[in-house]
Amino acid sequence: MTTLCRALAIRERELCERELYEARQRALVLERQLSLLRAELRLLTQSHVRTHRRAHFDALTGLPNRFLLLDRFHQAAAHASRMRTKLALLYLDIDGFKSVNDLLGHAAGDELLKRVAARLLACIRASDTASRQGGDEFIVLLTDVADNGGALLAAEKLRASLAIPYVIAGTAVQMTTSVGVAVYPIEGREYSDLLQRSDLAMFRNKGERASRPSIVGSIKVQSALPQDLSSDSAGVAVHQAAFPFGACCGEPGEDAVAGDLPSGSPSTRTRPTPMEMADSPCAFLQMP
Repeated sequence: MTTLCRALAIRERELCERELYEARQRALVLERQLSLLRAELRLLTQSHVRTHRRAHFDALTGLPNRFLLLDRFHQAAAHASRMRTKLALLYLDIDGFKSVNDLLGHAAGDELLKRVAARLLACIRASDTASRQGGDEFIVLLTDVADNGGALLAAEKLRASLAIPYVIAGTAVQMTTSVGVAVYPIEGREYSDLLQRSDLAMFRNKGERASRPSIVGSIKVQSALPQDLSSDSAGVAVHQAAFPFGACCGEPGEDAVAGDLPSGSPSTRTRPTPMEMADSPCAFLQMP
């Protein structure tokens, strides 16, 4: 009897050990399956984020595209209607951008567009939106604009920021910008109406050489830089940089001091240099 009980106990222990082993194996399989599911979910999430970003943001500059801008306009317009405030739609076109592509190559043109986008973001508030429409055209949506004068002041400050020379691959590039302004709800309540008015205003005045925007839209304003760095009709001047421009024009530079020129440099001039006349673009836009 004792031998039988001992044999039964051994058999029961073997069965328990086998069941425990099988349970552990099943747990390992489930763990591997769970790991695969997590990896698949992670890939799906990343794919969704990429798809959402491609659908709502410009691939080159990272700015919101026209679809996301439209959505933000509707939200801002609803808020402005409730609070009885104004919005401003600024249509910006970089003059002579094709000349940059022709002279420096498309890679330099892409870099210039990225720099323009960075300056726009640095000059607007978190509640505003800077968007790339395609090519060299940008739109800035300004919220809580006090009056028409505030919209014009903002347009002028943005234009002045973009007029500061860019340094791309050792070459200084100075651009001018045409800006069209339309104010909600004065010049329309629909996005399409405001976009059309600002676009037409910008093109209508693109060839003019006035110094300030007008409320009907804006005019292309001349750069505040010396004329020997300004082109005639192209709206762009390109020349080799004799020194790194550094923080004075918002571009990266090594140990650069604003306005310093090497002795004997052909760029040395008695009147103030463009760098001495320019401020950091980040300090430009303060909405009234």
